[in-house]
Amino acid sequence: LLNRSSDLKFYLQIGAFKEKNNAFKMQQRVSAKGIKNVYIKKSRVKRQVLYRVRIGPIKTIDRYDQIINLLVSLSLDMDLVTR
Repeated sequence: LLNRSSDLKFYLQIGAFKEKNNAFKMQQRVSAKGIKNVYIKKSRVKRQVLYRVRIGPIKTIDRYDQIINLLVSLSLDMDLVTR
């Protein structure tokens, strides 16, 4: 999935919320696990504002595995997003 020579940037989306405060809580919860590069991206979907909580960019498979292992204890439903 991820390879060391890729120029793509990978991101994990760990939540999408209607309320900014809920996105902020998720960001804080994940950051408390020692994961850096956690940010909130505001987007519009069918006239509705969503606050997506993402981690990234993730540049190597090793780092991806480390992050996944840290997130397992939080029981999050995650999606891999590429740009």
